[in-house]
Amino acid sequence: MPDRLEELQHQRALIQEHLTWLEHEIAALTVTRLTRSPFPPRDAATSSAPAAANPGLPVAGVPVIDLPDFQVDAGSVRGDTRRGCLLYVAFAIILFGLGLIAIYYLGYRDHPVLFVPDKSEPTPVTYPAPAPAKPAPAPKK
Repeated sequence: MPDRLEELQHQRALIQEHLTWLEHEIAALTVTRLTRSPFPPRDAATSSAPAAANPGLPVAGVPVIDLPDFQVDAGSVRGDTRRGCLLYVAFAIILFGLGLIAIYYLGYRDHPVLFVPDKSEPTPVTYPAPAPAKPAPAPKK
């Protein structure tokens, strides 16, 4: 059992040493990020007076953290936006078509509307006119 206790204490000491090293690294990187300018250097013609007085701080006085991992290309954003809009339009057209098909099958399938002769109008007479039908014989008494 004493061997196990010594092993655990040794592991704890190693972890404490590692945590101390991590905290020193984080502190060093934080100081480096806060003191360097987050913006690319400007030439003298375009720089303003407040920015030249505090190159590491923006005008409001709050340090800006540089996050290059989260920066995106404007061209790819434009392409993604266009592709998304086209997908939405295609999806809307498909849904509209499916809605029309559903309305037809649910509402008009038993009562077709297209390609059915209109029964309200009299049928046109074709010439030569057919002979009139013979009258039915009178019933016998």
